[in-house]
Amino acid sequence: MNPTENRRASACDVRETFFGMLGLCRKAGRVIIGVDLICRALRSAKEKPVLVFLSATASDNTCKKMMDKCGHYRVPCLLIRADSERLGRQLGKAGPVAAVAIADSAFAQALEKECVHRQQDPAGSAEGEEMYGGDETRTNRKRL
Repeated sequence: MNPTENRRASACDVRETFFGMLGLCRKAGRVIIGVDLICRALRSAKEKPVLVFLSATASDNTCKKMMDKCGHYRVPCLLIRADSERLGRQLGKAGPVAAVAIADSAFAQALEKECVHRQQDPAGSAEGEEMYGGDETRTNRKRL
């Protein structure tokens, strides 16, 4: 049995407004970029992330690691329908970014609300079809 089979993840569509808010959050210095930095921040008592986003093209090992860490520290973790390359470009990084954490509760609420809004609007998805649903496990998702 695959260890990620019993994990459930919420998936959400993203549009330019999501990336705009993420950019504002980055300019405010409330974004933690990268799996290692997020894990370090989760362990520290100084600045804990409030919400973690995983890209749709993150590896299974990365997803398992982040979901386990987030579950242990009771931090919500959402899968977003954006690839790692685009997420990296939107955050001003040269390479791909698999995970992003938000360290501010107001920004986290706004970004999560945007995800929920997009999730309820299936007409806004890129090609009109879901890549994977919130009820399916991570191992059953389609690769881009």
